[in-house]
Amino acid sequence: MSQGLVVSTDSNYLFLFGGLGKNLLYKDLWRYTVRTNTWQELQTYGISKVTRKVTTWNGTEYDLILNISDKRLNDTINYSAAGSKPVERMSACLLYFASDSEYIFLFGGLGTRFRLFDLGNTSIALNDFWVFSVSSHKWTQIFSDTEGPSERYEANIIVLSM
Repeated sequence: MSQGLVVSTDSNYLFLFGGLGKNLLYKDLWRYTVRTNTWQELQTYGISKVTRKVTTWNGTEYDLILNISDKRLNDTINYSAAGSKPVERMSACLLYFASDSEYIFLFGGLGTRFRLFDLGNTSIALNDFWVFSVSSHKWTQIFSDTEGPSERYEANIIVLSM
């Protein structure tokens, strides 16, 4: 389902991410609880630091600080409210996915590129890919080992149940 709204599989919640309003793009995440008819803006966290244990030739151990895009499974990942999260956008592709845990996947959308000089801002299609853990409220950007889809907005992701 695109346009920034997804429904949990048990239909107890709706999640709303970003969008366009009052001539501004948003990057906030909201949860609507059907049972209580209430909205709640979720406090979210992003990656603030990635470290990897490294051992030198003489056995000395230290933490190597990495770029977020270089993270691997065994690295130590620190999250904070000011950490890396999706930028403002509209018309993003969202998917709610539940297995042992609940996740929201976010791909692309239409963001803003800020121009230099006084010429105004322009819209730009995005191709970043994120996963949000509903239980921990953590955003993690996914970097593929292969080239992924080009920039786009108003796209859809569909899950088929077998």
